[in-house]
Amino acid sequence: MPGKRKRQAYDNAFKIRVIEFAENLNNNSAAEREFGISEKLVRDGVRIRTQL
Repeated sequence: MPGKRKRQAYDNAFKIRVIEFAENLNNNSAAEREFGISEKLVRDGVRIRTQL
């Protein structure tokens, strides 16, 4: 089926790197641009950081 995309899975090390980057700059948009992921993923990661 054309148009279907496979869902991307990220490992915990990558998630932690993104979260720390966003928290150090206090800017989720910068993390979005730096790592090429959506800002929502950054926000969600920051929110659930203690569970990682």
